[in-house]
Amino acid sequence: MPDLSNFRAIRTLFLLALCVLPSPGTIAQQPVKVKTLEVLLDVTVHDKKGRAVSDLRPEEIEVLEDGVKQTTTHFRLVGSVNKAGRDDGSKPATDSQTGANGSCNLVTLLFDRIDPGRAQLAREVAYNFIDNSLTENILVRVLVARQKLYLVEQFTNDKSKLRRAADRAINSTEKSLKELSDLSLAALKTEASAEDSQADANLTIAADSPLLARLSVDTILQAEKTINSTKSSSPVFSLFHTARSHRNLPGRKMVLYISNGLYLNAGLNAFMRTVVSEANLANVTFYSVDMRVLPAGAGNVSSRLESSTVINASRRTETSSFKEGLADSFSTNSPDRASSNFNVFEFIDRKKEMNKQGALAELTEETGGFLITNMNDLNGALKRAATELGSFYFLSYSPQKQEHDGKFRSIKVNILRQGLKASTRSGYFAVPQTNTTPLLDYETPMLKVLSESVVPKDFPIESALLHFESKQGEIHHVFISETSLSNFIQPDEDKEKKSYAAKFSLLAIVRNSTGEIVQKFSESHDLDIPVAQIKEAGKMNVSLVRDFMLQPGRYTIESVAHDRATNRLSARRRIINVEASHSGEPDGNSGLQTGSLYLVRQVEQIDKPPSSDEDNHLIVGRTRIVPETSGELQAAGRNEISFHLPIHPDEKLSAKPDLKIELLLGDKVVASASPALSGPDERGWVGFTAGLPVKGLPSGSYKLRAAVNQGNEHSQEDLTFNLIGGAAVAAQPAEDAKVINSTLAASDRIGELTLTAMNASKPVEISVRDLIRDLEVNGIQMQSRLGDYTYSLRKVHRILDKNGRIRSEEYKDYEAYPIKGRHALVQLTQNGSFLPYDRITIERRSATDTLIKSDETKQESDKQPVQNAFWAAGLGGYVKKAYVALTINPSDIFNLCEVSSPRTVTLDGRESIVLDFKPKEGVQIDSEKSWIGQIKGIIWIDVADKALVRIEGQSFQTEAVGKNAAPEALNFIYQQQRLNTGLWSPQLIRVNSAGNENLFRGLNWDAWFEFSAFKRFDSSQSEMKIAPPAKP
Repeated sequence: MPDLSNFRAIRTLFLLALCVLPSPGTIAQQPVKVKTLEVLLDVTVHDKKGRAVSDLRPEEIEVLEDGVKQTTTHFRLVGSVNKAGRDDGSKPATDSQTGANGSCNLVTLLFDRIDPGRAQLAREVAYNFIDNSLTENILVRVLVARQKLYLVEQFTNDKSKLRRAADRAINSTEKSLKELSDLSLAALKTEASAEDSQADANLTIAADSPLLARLSVDTILQAEKTINSTKSSSPVFSLFHTARSHRNLPGRKMVLYISNGLYLNAGLNAFMRTVVSEANLANVTFYSVDMRVLPAGAGNVSSRLESSTVINASRRTETSSFKEGLADSFSTNSPDRASSNFNVFEFIDRKKEMNKQGALAELTEETGGFLITNMNDLNGALKRAATELGSFYFLSYSPQKQEHDGKFRSIKVNILRQGLKASTRSGYFAVPQTNTTPLLDYETPMLKVLSESVVPKDFPIESALLHFESKQGEIHHVFISETSLSNFIQPDEDKEKKSYAAKFSLLAIVRNSTGEIVQKFSESHDLDIPVAQIKEAGKMNVSLVRDFMLQPGRYTIESVAHDRATNRLSARRRIINVEASHSGEPDGNSGLQTGSLYLVRQVEQIDKPPSSDEDNHLIVGRTRIVPETSGELQAAGRNEISFHLPIHPDEKLSAKPDLKIELLLGDKVVASASPALSGPDERGWVGFTAGLPVKGLPSGSYKLRAAVNQGNEHSQEDLTFNLIGGAAVAAQPAEDAKVINSTLAASDRIGELTLTAMNASKPVEISVRDLIRDLEVNGIQMQSRLGDYTYSLRKVHRILDKNGRIRSEEYKDYEAYPIKGRHALVQLTQNGSFLPYDRITIERRSATDTLIKSDETKQESDKQPVQNAFWAAGLGGYVKKAYVALTINPSDIFNLCEVSSPRTVTLDGRESIVLDFKPKEGVQIDSEKSWIGQIKGIIWIDVADKALVRIEGQSFQTEAVGKNAAPEALNFIYQQQRLNTGLWSPQLIRVNSAGNENLFRGLNWDAWFEFSAFKRFDSSQSEMKIAPPAKP
């Protein structure tokens, strides 16, 4: 059995009392004072059989730092162990113990997200520790790491409270956890403000101590600050602050981390060493229970997701949503999804993250703990962790290198007595302790260039700063830094991955008038962009967007982008003056207020603002606004210049605000308007968005001025921009609605199939009824086997005008998992932009839950035969405020239509039968299938496999099918593809009204589903990756 002995504490100090925490009601002994930089170590020593050794002498131990022998200044045994390695409370072998057996030790139970299938097992782990390992000198608190870090229960020794807290931590929703944590923090802030009755030299820690209250308040608030600054809910930041908050408390601390493993993307891998160092400096030992490898009823279903996909992130969120199944896939109802303000295009090869135990092992072993993966030894492992909290060798040394050079100092302890092995911590970073947000590894080169008087500009980078409401003397700001993704894409293709790499980091800092950093936020991304998407990716921007509050004063805002592959950097620096709200009210919410007047690049329709965006000023009503960061506007191809102004009227005044807009070219007013304003929203804000027609505007420098008056109050906002390239615009179409061009196309075999069928077909005599029956029987068998395949799915939705021209278009890419006739979907992109990491994580967990539930009922469902011969699809939307739906299933065409004129053709070297179809006379058709009664068309069937190749149809109102028709002339397509395994799967399902609103119940749409990259799932193929479908 491998040695899982505990690695113990290391701490760097200038002047600190060295002591353990006495039990409540006791007085600690006078501590040892350390006046120089000194490193403290906890060391456990075991023999070959894993038994703890308690009779070690000082001369039998050797300490090395970076390979150099150090001189030990203190050595003693704290606590004592019997021969079995258990604490028996007896006197230690040496007489230098400081109250260990009566001391108070701190433990944090930290829960990460737990899969529903492992909730009961997680509860057993927590109960086991609470019931069997908790002693009277151990205080335990319960934290949960989700989107943020939450406090469920403050330090206590009450087992009933801890059991109840564990249940809440495992089963509560995000909303419930936030409410519970907020209540706990409110009470603790009052306790934390109390003065300690004892000096540090005689420190006594009780459960209700102000020190412990401050510890938990600091943990939660600092974690929230870092999570907000990085816009990442990765648990690594919760781990960091859980450890860091302990550093000002003496004694031994432990964290029991219960999770489904620990994912770290490329940007956070290096940060794990910082977490380890911080834990080591704070005397915190991590133990971890990996729920993923413990036995659970759901098996290893989640590996389907872990081994298969690409992670992406983007600014965009759901607008007109595509629901989870194919039925009702196009819906105008938008779900309440979490959103993100930043825009990144992140591809992460999943196989790089498969070893989730690697990060857990690093965290536990290098901080002195161990990883628990064996349920059979769970009770012993948990007891051992609690026992090691009070039995160890304490030693200290003054390192020969005293300077804080920022480097990692490795530590090794050797035992000179033969047959014994020592375990201690791996080392520490030689940096001074601060309370600022943690410094991430990738931030260092960017901060270095910002320290220089002249910043580099290796490629273009833009930024914008917007101001909004004033609250309690602080003004709400939103900062945007943006550059093109093409600046980071490497020129050479990775032939093995069939992708292009892009490795980049973004950072922004805000300094006050004294040069102190008051805000810092950053992101780092390592992307693998598939070859098929490289052109599309090169047209996209990446941006860093954060909101924050600033007090009135003078600030410098600096932003930088770093191409890590070539070490190119570009930075911008600007000085701003933040002025106090003119209202002068102490609450900052009274008086007329206006936010920044800013240019609008894009407006996205949403159904409902996500709950996480309730205070997001870039969401107005049911629209999401994407600001323009550049003040240089090209007139070519632009019809108008859009802008937005947020207004907060004075609620105390009965008069409504009025607005006057003026456009100035130099000092001359060239246009003006006084538009009417709508009423305020539920937040009290009025959002005004409008556009300036470009036609007729000459090139030049413009100022847009917005003046708002309400009663005797006045507010004005100005915006400047340059118009370049003249004002000519293309002629508008006759119809009022705008028409857009699109290069998006479906993978359609219309040209090949139609021409072959019309020009080279040979009549054949067969029983059409028997052919269709065999086709459906064989289809049912294939559908049952397709359940083992993952695939990529693209959904495209176009709204057309009466002439069939495109008025609007959106498309989304998914990774998909078929489950018993349904589909677990994980959305990756929208309109070519990749979704935020956090959102994909949420959808991935939802898909995992669906798969787990599917596998839990698999035995019973396997007894029920598959009923459908083909995958069906659905469309749904509102027509004149009434919801209408369509269903698409080839079986309906076979049942409701007459099929005739069989003939044979050769397609791709395979014999196929071609049939004509039209609706049966007098047949009754449901409203959702009524479109079938208005089309006629052609069916292709593969003879050897008895499989459907394609159905295409046209409305009776258009010309006959097949005379060199373009794909857009067809109103319906259902096309399948033959996989390498011999199965036939969907390839394209499309409906196109072509301007005929009556064909599809008023839905004047061109919409299609495109299926690709089918791969048979095999849990042993850990390197399998499904990329999102490429734009054809």
